[in-house]
Amino acid sequence: LSLLTGLRYDAIDLDVTNHRTLTATNPRHFKRSWEPVTGRVGLTYQFIPSANIYVQYSTAVEQPNTTTQVFDVSTGKQWEIGSKFDYLQGRGSATVAAYKIERKDFAVTDPL
Repeated sequence: LSLLTGLRYDAIDLDVTNHRTLTATNPRHFKRSWEPVTGRVGLTYQFIPSANIYVQYSTAVEQPNTTTQVFDVSTGKQWEIGSKFDYLQGRGSATVAAYKIERKDFAVTDPL
């Protein structure tokens, strides 16, 4: 049984100068900063020399694009379970996995 862990700290600085027409929602200049921490943890079990099964949970963040300065970073999390194995005496390999990804707080275009 193997344990996999990871931790990531990001320092995200967004500094935008606008050269288009100024409006209340489109100012000349804006700055935003974020300092998110993300990570992952997983377990792998090698039940025979040529095959293993694994489970993993991870988190993620993504900064908004430059046209959405009023929003915070979007967040996500992922669960994954799968198996990796070799076949034909090691001449081939395959991975089978199922996963669930959830994203929150991301900007989309209003269709209206």
